[in-house]
Amino acid sequence: MYVTLIKAMPPKRTMGLDKLSERVVDVLVELGLNVKEIDLYDRNISFYNGGDDESLSDIMENIRDASGLIFAVCTQLPGVPAILHALLEHFKNTRYADALMYKNCMLLVVSENGGDRACLEQLALQLQCFNAFDSIRVGMRMSDAAKVDAEDEARDVFERQLEDYFRMVRQSRRFFIPADYMCDAEARALPRAVSADPTASDSSGDTILSEDDLGQFVESQRKESVEEVTKRLNLNDMENHSTHISEISSYFTKKLNEHYRAETRKPVYVHTSTREKVVDDEAPKVMQRIANVKQLSRSLTCHFQPQLANGLNAVIQVSVSGSDNFSGFYNINNTQCEFYDGMAKKPDITISGDTAVWGDVLTGKYSAQKAFMIGKLKVRGNYVLLTKFDHIFKMPG
Repeated sequence: MYVTLIKAMPPKRTMGLDKLSERVVDVLVELGLNVKEIDLYDRNISFYNGGDDESLSDIMENIRDASGLIFAVCTQLPGVPAILHALLEHFKNTRYADALMYKNCMLLVVSENGGDRACLEQLALQLQCFNAFDSIRVGMRMSDAAKVDAEDEARDVFERQLEDYFRMVRQSRRFFIPADYMCDAEARALPRAVSADPTASDSSGDTILSEDDLGQFVESQRKESVEEVTKRLNLNDMENHSTHISEISSYFTKKLNEHYRAETRKPVYVHTSTREKVVDDEAPKVMQRIANVKQLSRSLTCHFQPQLANGLNAVIQVSVSGSDNFSGFYNINNTQCEFYDGMAKKPDITISGDTAVWGDVLTGKYSAQKAFMIGKLKVRGNYVLLTKFDHIFKMPG
């Protein structure tokens, strides 16, 4: 699985997008996703003239086979740069018409004077015409790009957007595309062509409709009139409909009331010493959590399953923020597992999250992998180890 990074930035005027592109590659590679790069300024891309351009065949096949696309674009004016627009025009060629279909795309645009918004809108519209998804949009000015490189807060926001994109690619996420943009899909839904011979067929086996058949098809798609809908749904008989609705409403009201009465009854507890009945307010309070999250992290070694870790050598770093603010790491050496406080020198994977989320993982509410995929944990390093973490520890919950 790989994604393709398509760079449309002038070599001498990158506006900081070159450093952002390097960060994109670093983060995605750390998460276990390969990245192939295409620099449009290294290629001589001509505008589409209706024929095949064999010089672009390698780019088009790369894009077709990719699991996702990232467009890194510098814009001087409010709009898509000409070199990128020229590339997108070639997807009108039937040979490459499906190359962008259902691709998750991340649009990363940097402008000098605020043209990034218009560029994002136009690029998204063009991609939607080929049934691609503008899954993540990131627009910024040169000053914002510099902040990502210099400030931790801005860098964290950008990297979280990259993590969101990674999840979409891994899950092959799908989205609805506005019908106005689905140019090719609409064309496929209509009759193929008009022919003098209504029985003729093309090589794909689809029947070619005549003009009369096309007229009948259009007529069959005509919307019903208000009178026709009223007659078909028997809406004139509103008195009977009202009676039925009233009966159904009364039935569900009765059932809901019974449910609420059952839920509001207080449970009864019994003291083992006196056997006296007491109500809930007098019942002894039970501690919901015996240990804090740090203690649970330390005790997780007791739930290590060595038979599932045979041959595994890894250092798993955990950094927890919030009420239980701490760092520690698990050193797994074949069938041995030990926990140490502090930061490891060279961890194979680093898992970061707040106290509540990490506590939910340790108590089995959801796996570490699921917590990452839904955006609750941040992961750096060998992503595969996150799956192994869920496998080799039997969570106490």
